[in-house]
Amino acid sequence: ETFTFTMTYPEDYSEEIGGKEADFSVTINSVEEVIVPEYNDAFIKEVTDYDTTAAYEEAAMEELMLDARAGAENASGEDALQLAVQNATINGYPQSLYDACYNSTIDEYQEYADMFGMELSEFMGDEDEVAEEVLEWVNEILVSQAIAEKEGFEVTDDNYEEDAENLAFDYGYAELEEFVSDYGEVYVRVNLVREKAVEFLYENAEIEEVSEDEYYEDEDLEFEEGDDTEILFEEDTE
Repeated sequence: ETFTFTMTYPEDYSEEIGGKEADFSVTINSVEEVIVPEYNDAFIKEVTDYDTTAAYEEAAMEELMLDARAGAENASGEDALQLAVQNATINGYPQSLYDACYNSTIDEYQEYADMFGMELSEFMGDEDEVAEEVLEWVNEILVSQAIAEKEGFEVTDDNYEEDAENLAFDYGYAELEEFVSDYGEVYVRVNLVREKAVEFLYENAEIEEVSEDEYYEDEDLEFEEGDDTEILFEEDTE
């Protein structure tokens, strides 16, 4: 069916046609209706590998719990790395490492700025804040490498590809080659070391489980030497 109607443009639409009338002709090519199926055993058996809603819900809950625990473990490891960085003595850094982290940070800000249709300067903010953010990242990498050297784990040619593919997937890449092309192999390797350091810190830390309310109540607290909060390692790591 074809319909014709007249519409008046808003006054602020544009200088040329704002406030003017226009005739429109619209043809309806198709009409669709979304029919929501009944949620029952028959539907679940048709669209999943499960026979009943109860079995499906149990599996879904288990998957959600595994994802939540993995997220909590990673957050604990990240907290431990932050604590290690805050208590580390860092005497400078390679300029090449800083430059790589800086360029990657700018590229990421540029991507988000383009997404929101903003200028980089508007989205990125103060240059000093960016420099501080980059330096925090650099320090995390340096401390991660120090932990890796002391504890004897590293990224080898044997485990590089599999670990790098997993990291590429986390970054949203389907192909490792594209990920390495965008970020560079050095970036990939240092971040794999960082991931291994986070895993090591979690596995060797004394973890205290808290409620969700307790965690978010304390998430902004700064860890300082002498605080009651301690993370204990099997070996002292300076």
